[in-house]
Amino acid sequence: MAAAQGQPGAGFRPVTDIGGCITNALVEAERLAVDESARTVLFPILGAGVAGGQTRPTVAALVYAALNYVTANPGTALETIYFLAHTEAERDALHQVLITTPRLVRVSQPLSGVDLGA
Repeated sequence: MAAAQGQPGAGFRPVTDIGGCITNALVEAERLAVDESARTVLFPILGAGVAGGQTRPTVAALVYAALNYVTANPGTALETIYFLAHTEAERDALHQVLITTPRLVRVSQPLSGVDLGA
C-alpha cells in the first residue's frame, strides 16, 4: 500500500485518504482470512514519515479506519489488527489515540516487551 505520493520538484506528501488505504487493505485481508491461518493484520504507521504527514492526525485516521471497518463488519473473520510504530513519536501518538477513543476497550495486557503506560 502506498502512503505517500511523490511529485518531481515538490517531494513527497501523504496520500489524501490514508484511512481509505487501511479500509482497502482490510477488505483484501478479509478475502484472505478465509484461510484460518490468516486472521491477523499488522499495519505500520503509514504517511507520517518521509511524506511529512502530521503524526497524531495520521495515526488517528489509521486507527479510526480500522475501527470503522470492524464496526461495519461485525462478522469479520479478522481477529486481530496491530499497528506498528517505528518511532517514539508514532508510539506516543498511537498510545494517545488508543486511550482517548471511547469505542475502544482494553481487553488484555500489551504484548510482551511493550508498555503503553496505560
